[in-house]
Formats: sequence, structure tokens, C-alpha cells
Amino acid sequence: MRADSTITVINYPDPSLEEEARTLQFALSSPCTAICADVSTPTGVKHLVEQALADLNVSTIDILVNNAARIVLKPFDQFTLDDYHAMFDLNIRGYFLLTQAALPYFPKKNADGTGGGGRIVNLCSGAARMPGVNQSLYAATKGAIESFSKGLAVELPPKYGCTVNCVSPGIVETPGMRASMTPEEWQFIKPQIEFMTPVGARAGATEEIAWAVAFLCEERSSMEAPFASISEGGYGTSEVELMPVLRLDSDDIDTGLGGTQQWINVHIRTNLFTPSEVLPVDPLPSRANSIGEEISTSEVAAVDWSPPGLAKHSRCALAVLATNLSLSIWASDSDPKITRSWRRVLILNHELERYCQSLYGEEEIRADLDWETRRRLRRRVRSFAWSPQLRPEQSPKQSIQDACFPVNGSFIAVANDYNDVVILRVDSPFSFFSPAASKWSARAVAHFSLEPKLDLHSNPRPFTLDETLRDQRYISNLAWSPWATDKNGVPEALLAYTTNDSIHLRRIRSLPYSSEMFSELVDVFSDTSVSSRNAHFLRWMPRACDNVYYLMAFSQAGAFCYEVPVKDPARTTVSSHDLDKRWDMVIGCAFNGFAKENAEVQFTSQIIAPIAKTSELKMPIEPIEEPQTPLFQQSIRESEQLFSAENELAGHTLTKAWAMCSSPLGDLVASGVSFHPGDMVEYTIAATSRTHIGIQPFRDTSGAFTLPASGGLCPVEDLSAETLIYCAKTWLEDLPEESRAEHAVRNTILDQYWNALGLSKNSIRTSEIDRYPRVADYGLSLRERTLIVQALRRAVFSDDKDTLKQRYGRLLTLFFDPKGTTQSDDAPAIQKLVTEVLKLPKSCYNDSEVGRKIRTVYASMLPWLTDAKVDTTGDEAMEASADIHVEGCEICDDSIGFESFAWARCGQGHEFVRCSLTFLAIQAPGISKLCGICGKRYLNEEYLRKTDRMIVESGETPSPGERGQQDVVMQGADSGEEAILTSTETDGTGEGNAKQGGEVAEGAEADGGRLPITLTRILFGACDVCIYCGGKFVG
Repeated sequence: MRADSTITVINYPDPSLEEEARTLQFALSSPCTAICADVSTPTGVKHLVEQALADLNVSTIDILVNNAARIVLKPFDQFTLDDYHAMFDLNIRGYFLLTQAALPYFPKKNADGTGGGGRIVNLCSGAARMPGVNQSLYAATKGAIESFSKGLAVELPPKYGCTVNCVSPGIVETPGMRASMTPEEWQFIKPQIEFMTPVGARAGATEEIAWAVAFLCEERSSMEAPFASISEGGYGTSEVELMPVLRLDSDDIDTGLGGTQQWINVHIRTNLFTPSEVLPVDPLPSRANSIGEEISTSEVAAVDWSPPGLAKHSRCALAVLATNLSLSIWASDSDPKITRSWRRVLILNHELERYCQSLYGEEEIRADLDWETRRRLRRRVRSFAWSPQLRPEQSPKQSIQDACFPVNGSFIAVANDYNDVVILRVDSPFSFFSPAASKWSARAVAHFSLEPKLDLHSNPRPFTLDETLRDQRYISNLAWSPWATDKNGVPEALLAYTTNDSIHLRRIRSLPYSSEMFSELVDVFSDTSVSSRNAHFLRWMPRACDNVYYLMAFSQAGAFCYEVPVKDPARTTVSSHDLDKRWDMVIGCAFNGFAKENAEVQFTSQIIAPIAKTSELKMPIEPIEEPQTPLFQQSIRESEQLFSAENELAGHTLTKAWAMCSSPLGDLVASGVSFHPGDMVEYTIAATSRTHIGIQPFRDTSGAFTLPASGGLCPVEDLSAETLIYCAKTWLEDLPEESRAEHAVRNTILDQYWNALGLSKNSIRTSEIDRYPRVADYGLSLRERTLIVQALRRAVFSDDKDTLKQRYGRLLTLFFDPKGTTQSDDAPAIQKLVTEVLKLPKSCYNDSEVGRKIRTVYASMLPWLTDAKVDTTGDEAMEASADIHVEGCEICDDSIGFESFAWARCGQGHEFVRCSLTFLAIQAPGISKLCGICGKRYLNEEYLRKTDRMIVESGETPSPGERGQQDVVMQGADSGEEAILTSTETDGTGEGNAKQGGEVAEGAEADGGRLPITLTRILFGACDVCIYCGGKFVG
């Protein structure tokens, strides 16, 4: 279980074994609990299942391992009835009771056959088939378990989609077995064990049994059905069973942050569409025909990540353009490493069609081909580009202490088959800037078009092939520049696009804290050096260098670098390189995050990637005396040679490159290629090829660990703890193993972390945030809500040097030793959080039930925090005694006092894990999430929103706008009456009012109107990553 970071339950039958169970519990790095229960009784089984679900805050059971057993060795004529019951009650009755109790919590199969996938593993014994002397009753119980497992393996899969398997160990050397024998007895029985065990000639080890069980619990064992029995070091019998050879010397399992696993393959079937998502269509006339839309297999044509914050847990969503010209958004609803957590949440073609219909007028719905042709041309998506996050203008040398919260939501530009470019705002239930919504939605906010449109009259004039090729049908390349501000402080960006004849730059403007964007009527720059007929790739460098943006365009004519002044794009200059007259297309590029003055770009072509003479250029492009071979290209060559040698191809290898990109910092380059035998006409099957994904440093650092300053290519606010960990892990792989744990290595990594965050060890300042906006009668505007969240985020995360050092020191400790932190290490972060939240004036948010609970529990924590100094005058919650707590136990209704930061307990002894942010008790399964790095558990914000209620004081009434839009306060509320929060804060029905057409976008929140905001929303908005290590959440 440790190998897969599985949530584990340890059951021990007797209180005397508690110390041993707790030792095992703390030895596991994954979430774990230990429960004392007698599984041979119905009450014990019920207690085990219910307590496990409550302790671990889960609602489902995916894996059940039945392992409890008792053995009594006697001659048959000496067995008593008590001996019989002792073994049969535990060995058979226990398996029956626990399986029956756990089954209701197993995932069930859906009507379409998907879902399910649980695992049941029963520990049997080789004695079931070849019992030894004095084992008659014990062998009978194990034989029953094997038959019981076979029966379940036939009965359960149709309903639950689970597998039921057995592991039948031979003789295993356990501490209990050795303790039951004298040394003389062990020496006597050892030769017999060796004789009975043909493989290895020895007793088995407990780790070998554990690996067999772990294998049957993994996804790759899903075909071990309906039943498989794994014999560990088994006896020599004539019956043939599935007996895989399991070795313990495998080192490709991730055992924590310092493990060796580098890849987790997540296969998402993005080409499967239901008829309601994409309607089957008939071919259009030849001039408007698209093979992709009508008869393609909907394979992936392009993918790109959104900026952070759109998906759950402040993660990125994935835009996928398929060859059927459908653009869909995919997001993970729990852990991105789990395939089944990914789902298609939105198809943007629907909103594009709706908007174009309103844009071009309500055309009469006719049956003729002309109307249907135009409708389909307008909904097809040919290219797209995400907008970078819009933030206030920042210095290139910005540090994490200057970090600014984004001021707008998520936008994406799409080009259709009708020469339109439409900008869509994408909203989700998880985005801080989205209007009240429980569903994903999109709304068009701006557009521009090219003329003329395709001639689609019912009787068009005859046209030649040359005229058809010259038709300007669509824009095939889009790229969105970073944001800047003009002289009036208005944010603006440039949208680059290509036509048949030229490349264009169009200025896009937006107002902060608004859902609207505006496109200028004319381009600010155009150039005929490159066109979409030849252009293969168009990409902006993610950050400006010395107030200049760089845009790279690649075509069959070569590489073109556009040097765009940030303040005056009309003065753009162009430099170019012929790329050695290569004929195949460039499929990707990566920018150097280290370059602040001399920008560089690396790129690769599809066919000649290993042998291309020029794969790196400076920007602006300058003549290169002798092109250098980048590290990524060297890696491709080495892998190509290895593939040739392994398959005895004598160098006849065909290499194809498919993708290339930079890491967030810009210090690493990722490239994806495939190798195929080149000694045949064409490769035909996937079995003859190999895919290679390589990650190499952008430049050779001669073994030194260096990270780009101030976030490199990405804004320093978006620099995640996971990125820092991966960069350090990549460097450590090249170090000798004996030097990895040296103190100097840790200091080097920590120094580079400061550099990447724009800090130095001696320049971290300490400041205080003491200005917060005051709530008006009916809430805060979007600007005020953003500022208050940004202020609290800075105060908690970055404005104190001690807190910064503690957080990144903890991250480094977790990297080297996942178990190397203690609860005392959490105290500085907790103290900073509690102090800053209690400093928040109550006048800057709306009062609510959960908000009062949070302030009360924070006040209860003050005596536990030695240096916390907060003025509690005039605050009822903060003046409350530490012994008084408004939170009650949901099991017995008894009150819960404050005894520990990690756990809570009521007066009747019911224990719960505390949320690591609100420090409220987590009293139900399925309402919490985990830090993906340190494993800290947090309450889900969605759960708190649904249960939170605003407290309405006497005489207050909602504004007309609030009543019409959100029903903020129940009409006729008397003194002390509570009103359910707005759907901005909660949606108790689970059905929001956000529609695919974007009908909610006219609401107050989307336009910056005033809406209530609670302490809960502020707290979770500011702390969208773990406050202890900075890790992102999962679950």
C-alpha cells in the first residue's frame, strides 16, 4: 500500500497491540488510521468500517484485504469445540462479515458499464491444498476461503466491476512463527521448508506477500478476473494457476517526493463524443466541405493548458481541439493523476454557434443548403489561444512578496471557419472571478472578422482551382501576448494571427475586475513575410525582455522573430533565418527562462529533429557563426541510437518529433518524439515503435543547480511548490547518491529557491497589511473582494521573512525525508494564519455561521500560540473562553473543545481530524481534500458554502438588485433570523443558474457589482494552496 500512497486502515484485535499498530501507522507516508476491532463479531466489523470512514474522511472503499486469521495446531483427536470456534469464527465468519459490511461502500458500475473497479484480496494459505500435520481444521478454513473467493469472483463483478482474488502464501518467516519455536526446533524444521519450497529453497518474507497483494490491488491487475490465485513460493502441485514472478528489487515505484518515478501516464479518451455533444452531420458541398468535421476519428489536433485558477483546487484546465473541429475543455475533479477524475466539462462550439447567430442576425431557418452551410462554418473551430492571466503591471524583478492576485477571469480566443475571431470568457464553479455558477459556462465578449467571406450563394459563379486555393477561409494560427498597461493604466495585449498573405497584430483591451474585453477595429501591425499557407507555428515568449515582446513564427520559408515594443507595437521589427532550407515543419519551441537581456529559443522539426543543423536561435535573430547542438537534440540522438541497437536496425531508424515546450520557469525543455524502424517502406503497427519524452536543461550548467530569477518565464505568483520540487529532483538525478544528502546540497537548493522567488536570504523584508476595504451596506465590489483576498494572501504567505523561511524549509525537508517534519514545525504557519485572520476587521465581510465558528476556534487557539498578539476588544467570538466552542459533535451532539491543532474530541470521546485551515472538525466522509505534498487535510470550500448561512441583523433589507438576482436575504426576516447565502456563496440544490449561453453574465458579480462575501470565501480564496508547504490540493 505504501507504494501507491494508498489510504490505509490497520485493524488490530486487542488493545495490547496498540503500540505496535501505531508504530506501523506512523511508518507509512500515506494517510492511515489504526482501529481496534474484533472482526469475528458483527459489532466489531461495524465499528471498524464506520470508524475508518470517519477517521479518513472518505465515502468509498476501493480495496479490501481480508488478512485476519488464527491457527491452532493439534492432533485431530485433541481438538476441542473452543478450538473449532476460535478458528472458524475468525478465519471464515470474519471474512464473511467484513466483506458484507464493506461492500455497500464499494464503487458500483454505471448503466453504460463504466465505473466500479474495486479490489477484494483474501489471504488464503497453501495449507488449503496441501495441509501439513496437525493442520486439519486450519486447512478446512482456508479451503473454505478459496471457494468463498471463487464464488464472489463470479457474483460481484457484474454489479460492482470489482475483482476478487486470493494470495496463498507458503511458509512465511514471521516474528510470531519464530517466537513459537526454540532455536533447536527452527533448525529442525528449516530443512523441511527448503525441501517443500522448490523456488528459492527458503521460507517466504512478509514483504513478498505484501507485493503480491499490492499487485492485485493495482490498475494493471484489472484483468486478473474472475479469479486468480497467486501462490507465493508455493508447493509443487500438479494444478496450474496464475503464478507471476514478483521481484522485490524493482525501484520504479514512487515512495514519496524523493522517489524515482518521473512519469504518471494518464490516458484521457478525448476523441469520444456523445450525439448530444457533437451531432452527426452530412458532408457539405465541396467548397465548404471539411473531412475533419464530417468523417474524421476526432483525434487530437492541438492541446493547451489554461492559466491556473480555472479548474478545481486552483489548477489548470485543458483545452483540446479535435480533428472534428470541436474545441472542448477538460478538467480533473479530484486528483489529476487519476484517469477517471478527468471529464469533458464544456464544448465551446455551442457558445460560438449561439453568438454567431446573434451576431449575424436572426436568419430565417430554412431547409436550403446555404443556411446550414453558414451555420456549420461558424461553429467550426480551427485554432485557439488562451489569454495569460491579467495582473497589475509588475517589475521584471518582482519577488513573491510583491505578488499580485489576478484581476480578471479566464479568456480564450477561437477562430472559426468563417473568418471570425471570437473571444470567450470561460467560467467555472471553482474560479474566484466566475459569477454564481454550479456548472461550467462560456460567453462571447468580443470579436473581429475578416472580409470577404466565402462565396456560398446557391448558384455561385464558376471558380478555378487557383481561386479555391486563394480563398481566405479561416485563420489557422492564433497567439496571445502577455498583458501590459498603456499610459492611462488600461490593460492591453496583442493577439497575433495569420491570414493567407500575412501576419497581423490586433490590440485587445480589458478593464480590470470586469468580464468585458474590447478589440480595436484595425491591426496595429501587419507583415507579409509569413502567411498561414506556409506558417506552421506561432508563439509569444511568455514574458517581456527589456520592454520588448518576442513573437516567433515558423514556416517553410524559415524562422521569423518579431521584436514588438511593449508601448508602441507599430514599431515592430522583423528578423529571420532560413533554417538551412529545411523542408519539414517546425512543431514546437521552447524559450530560455534565464535570458532577461539576450532571449533565446530552441525548436525542433518533425522529421529531421536529430540531424537539424540549426535548432537554437537568439532573439532578435542574429547570424550564427557555428550553430550549437542543444541538450534536447543530443538526448534525441542518444535515444535514437539506443533504439537502433536494441532492435538491431544498424542505424536504419526513422524519428518523428511531435511536441516541444518549456517548463514553467524556462530552465528545462521537454520534447516528445517517436522512433520507428527505417528499414521498411513504412511502419504499420504501434508495436514496432517507441515513444520518447525527454526533459533536458535548456543550457549546460556543468552540474550546477541554477534556477531563473523572479519566476523565469512564468509570473512569480504562479510558481508552484511542485515546480520547485521537480527542478531540484531533476538536478539531483545527476549527482552521486552519496552526496545528495550533504548539507551543502540542501543549502544550494534553498538558495536557488530564493532566487526563483525573487528573493535573497538577506533581503526578505517583513511588513504588515493593515488596510482592508470596508464592507458597504450590500457587500463588496469585485475589485474590493479581490483586494481583500490579495491582502490576506500576502499577509499569510509572503510578508513575513520567518514564515517564508519556515515554509520553504519545510518543503525542502519533505523533499529529502517525507517523514522528517513534526507537528511543532507547523506552529509558525498556524500562528501567522490565526493572527492575520483575527486582524481582519469584521466590517470588511458579511457575518455568517461558519465565519463565527472560525473566529471562535481561532480565539480558542490563542492561548496555545505563544507569540500571537491580537486585540480582542469588542469581538464576542474572540472574547470567548478557550473552553467554550460553538461546534458540536454530529454523532452525540456533545460540545467539542479545543485540545489539539491536529484532532478534535467531544465530551463522549468521539475523535475527528481537524481541518488544517479552519481548524473545524471534519465530521463526515467526502467533505475534505488533501495537500498533494505534505498530506495535510482540509475541509472542502464547496461543503462549507453549502452549509454556511448569513446572520441577518434586525432591520436590514436587501437591495432591489440583490432580491432580483440572488435572493440574498429572505424577505421578512426578523431579528436573529438566518438567511441562506447567495448562490455566489452556496448552491444547496447543486444546480446553478449559469447556462451554456452565458445568461448569468449580466449579473452583478460579473460586472463588478456589490455582493456579500463571507470570511469563509475570503479565507479559502487567499489560501488556495497548503499554508504549510505551498502544495496544491487533491481529492
